[in-house]
Amino acid sequence: MFNVANLTTKGRYLIEGERGEWHYSGCTGSKYNFWRKAVGSTRRVNLTLSAIQVKRRLWQEVQTLNLGNLEAFRGE
Repeated sequence: MFNVANLTTKGRYLIEGERGEWHYSGCTGSKYNFWRKAVGSTRRVNLTLSAIQVKRRLWQEVQTLNLGNLEAFRGE
């Protein structure tokens, strides 16, 4: 289960049953709004989930990869 208090607008999330990485854009009443870019276009796909759905379907926040930490990119 995912704790909804940990949602940030700067994070990217994986949602069970949905393709791609989702961005959290905020809360409207008791609904949580997520979006992702549509494949091959500049359109956005929106998804609205209840608090219970967020707890059940949100897997994890996607961690960003810092290339500076990789040996091949250190310039040594």
